[in-house]
Amino acid sequence: MKRVLSFLAAVCVAGAVAPRTGRCERSVFLSFSTLKLGTASRIYAIGVDGANRVWFAADTGVAALVGDRLAPFFPLNKNSDGLLDDAARAVAFGALEEGENFFLGFNGASEDTRGIQYGRVLSETGLSPKPPSSLDTEGVGVLDLVSDGSTLWAATTSGVRSWALGGGAPQPNTPTYQPNDEITRLALAPWANDPALVFFDSQDARLYLVRSDDPSATRLVDPNLSALGGLAFSRLTGDLWVVGSPSSGTADLLRYPAQTLQGSDPAGAQPDGFSFPVNRPLRDVAVDPFEGTVWVATDQGAYFQTPGTDGSLQGIECSEADLPGQGCWAREESSRFDRVDRITVDPSGNVWMGTDEGVRGILVRLLTISATRFVGEDARAVVTLEDLPGFEGNGVPDEVTTLEVTVGSTARQLEVTEDGDTGRFTLTFGFTLGESTSDTVFPVQSTADGVPLAVTYTFTDALGVERTLAVSASWANIEKFEDDLWIGGPCFLGVLGR
Repeated sequence: MKRVLSFLAAVCVAGAVAPRTGRCERSVFLSFSTLKLGTASRIYAIGVDGANRVWFAADTGVAALVGDRLAPFFPLNKNSDGLLDDAARAVAFGALEEGENFFLGFNGASEDTRGIQYGRVLSETGLSPKPPSSLDTEGVGVLDLVSDGSTLWAATTSGVRSWALGGGAPQPNTPTYQPNDEITRLALAPWANDPALVFFDSQDARLYLVRSDDPSATRLVDPNLSALGGLAFSRLTGDLWVVGSPSSGTADLLRYPAQTLQGSDPAGAQPDGFSFPVNRPLRDVAVDPFEGTVWVATDQGAYFQTPGTDGSLQGIECSEADLPGQGCWAREESSRFDRVDRITVDPSGNVWMGTDEGVRGILVRLLTISATRFVGEDARAVVTLEDLPGFEGNGVPDEVTTLEVTVGSTARQLEVTEDGDTGRFTLTFGFTLGESTSDTVFPVQSTADGVPLAVTYTFTDALGVERTLAVSASWANIEKFEDDLWIGGPCFLGVLGR
């Protein structure tokens, strides 16, 4: 059955988090030492993979979380894993022939510490291959990466470059945009059937828009920012939000409406400007995919506000009498003493922050799977669902909900039982090449190419809207370690030792 949630009062929030209407939230904090990142003091990028692991590119390595814990085989760094540099500047994800790959960008002090590396983290053996494969960026540094799954875009110290994905290895595309300028940030538009990329050129402090049907880059109206903090599209409205340091006036938060950017004259799109009530630099911006709530990162915490029906934001700070984020800016209390460098809202609506103290998260609802690749009949996939943790009285203890699991052509609705009254559910299922007598063992065809696997969770949220969360992976019937792409993997090392 679908899990239906009634309207929830703000008191259901667990932890020191300013509550939002109709939501239960749980705050998460992992210090740099807990993340095994030593004395890291800055996180440059945050990304979410197909298993809903959240990756953090920091100045001493790359960490990833599964919910509120460090993912197996992390962190990744230069000495133990062969990364180009300890300081990874960007992270993105896209598909190659063997499945989803991660892509890491670097901008080290020398040419051999700059560029892009890619690979996978396997459930049985960890990083594959080790060290990860590299893309040729001709010695230029990489400052940001984005991907729509089929194309990888890179913001580099010498223009915007891209690669086509889907084959055995990424293939470089042409043209290169602004080839002599430093590009600091990228954002992909979520417009259906109208792919577009926006990037910020730090040389002339301008935003550019690239449409799929136009090989040239269109310069947008002057954003009136002397420096860019961040940019993000709203998946709900398609609008572009931009934050930074204003060169004049008071507008340090800008919104480009989707309909003007998608029109015949995007260069003439006039942004709406909003002022921020607290005298602090805005370092990044993110937008909730369900409610459209705008989050901004500052050097003293993160703030949020849900735009009005006309898309506007009010330039006042919330008082104790205000409903947090409704017509005013509310500060997220667990981060109030942190410098927040990066912020993102994942596809499930959870907020993640990279701060000078470590990683902070605000969990609302999260579906994860233990890996994106499973090998052999003895493999076991573990799916974890967390739905409104900390909610007191969310129904009868040991409540049952349903997950849909699809392996190849076999789809099943599987019931899972809540762990007490915690809002947490766990499902384990396996694979067989023969007949299956168990609902949690899926028949599969013997193949090395990979059988697609997907898990979805459908629920009705507090506003009465039906939503679906999803994770994806694959299963393959190959010898252990064959999936390490041979060179650099344990099999290869074993041959060398003979």
